[in-house]
Amino acid sequence: MEQKRRNFLGACGRAVVLMAVAVLMAACGNKTSQEADEADSTAVETTAATEEKHSAEYIQQRIEGIYKPYENPKYDASGMRQMEPRGPLDSLYLSSRYKAVLAKAEEVAGEDNIVLDCDHWTNSQDDNNFTCKVRKVRDITDLTAVVEVEAVNFDKPYTITLALLFERGDWYVDDFISEGGSSEKKMLEDYIDDTIVEKIRTFYEDVVFYGKDELDIEGEVKKHCTPELAKRLKDNYDYDGEGYAIWDFRGKDWGPGDSDAHKVDNIKPLGNGNYKVEYRDGGQKMSCTVAVIVREGKILFADIK
Repeated sequence: MEQKRRNFLGACGRAVVLMAVAVLMAACGNKTSQEADEADSTAVETTAATEEKHSAEYIQQRIEGIYKPYENPKYDASGMRQMEPRGPLDSLYLSSRYKAVLAKAEEVAGEDNIVLDCDHWTNSQDDNNFTCKVRKVRDITDLTAVVEVEAVNFDKPYTITLALLFERGDWYVDDFISEGGSSEKKMLEDYIDDTIVEKIRTFYEDVVFYGKDELDIEGEVKKHCTPELAKRLKDNYDYDGEGYAIWDFRGKDWGPGDSDAHKVDNIKPLGNGNYKVEYRDGGQKMSCTVAVIVREGKILFADIK
């Protein structure tokens, strides 16, 4: 009898445990279902909001809001509008990647050079009775759109074309396109590459090919190379005393040629800070890749490949 009672209690205990598990699973199941419903509801709301922001009406309102500061101008004694710095608009309404390109171009230019000598929002250097309105919103996709802004400045009508990018939950200006179809962002990217290419060319002609009078190799290396690359060049110097293996810039396959001809033929941007240098060294056609970074306003060689 005692054995049966224990068996019965054991069975009851197991039943109670199973019931508790069932209740717990049901509760968890209900909670999961509720959370799923809430997630679905949020997704629907997010989708609806995103769809609204992809309408031509919303984009037009967005651009009109950007140009709002130009509606109440202040004029100087000569009748010229006192323009607000474009900085606040740039900070608020430029895309992240456009900001990055502009910042790099300004860093490459240094303090003594001006990258943009105009207000790209008005596409003008000076301003008099500037007015504008959105003429057309077109080519809307999930990530991009184009807006044509009809502007008048100095009584002359013209069109400002804005290429937009959808990021961070809204539309931002990713490029300014001129009436002739020129891209401001492409102009900035070309300026960066052209400046760096000229820097590389000068370094090869003056230093790598020893074309500069009274050449100070150590000074040139420290001026134009990162500390990491300068150390590597110093470590690779395999002659007596101390020096820098400047010949590393001539590539891994460099060897004495059959003439004294040294000339840079071409420097090609490869992207991501890499530049392919094609040159004639001792009459031989050679090439190598130089990696470049911009640090604290200085163009520096970071690697040789």
